[in-house]
Amino acid sequence: MLFGLLSPSLYYQRTDIQLQTRVATTGEKPSALDMYIMAHRGPDPSQPELLSTPLATEQLEKYGKDMV
Repeated sequence: MLFGLLSPSLYYQRTDIQLQTRVATTGEKPSALDMYIMAHRGPDPSQPELLSTPLATEQLEKYGKDMV
């Protein structure tokens, strides 16, 4: 199984539900960056800055440096 304990189909279903909830709550479609963060969110909601893996965090930091 990929994506931790979720099969790929359940992973994408969960992400789709998160997207629908976000759109319903804010009325706006999230950006690609918001989607990346949403899809790679870590297990601890009290630390939203930590993503699910060190690689995901490194890629996000690299993206931020490239955008400056």
